[in-house]
Amino acid sequence: MSETEKKYVTRREGVRLAREQGIPITVGRVNKDTMDGIGPKPVGRYGPTYIYTAEEFLRYAVERVAGPQLATA
Repeated sequence: MSETEKKYVTRREGVRLAREQGIPITVGRVNKDTMDGIGPKPVGRYGPTYIYTAEEFLRYAVERVAGPQLATA
């Protein structure tokens, strides 16, 4: 199963998925945005690891790069 077929991703997998889509984002940026309350919204946890839907992670990554006004256009 490839990254693009996954339903749930970790932060590292989400960053890999975003980079496959051409979005230049780093795990450090996601960590900082999450601490600031503007990161992707997790759907759950597995131990210390937060889990995200692939769609939510990509929505966040696109908005982070393009800004909210361009991401919705």
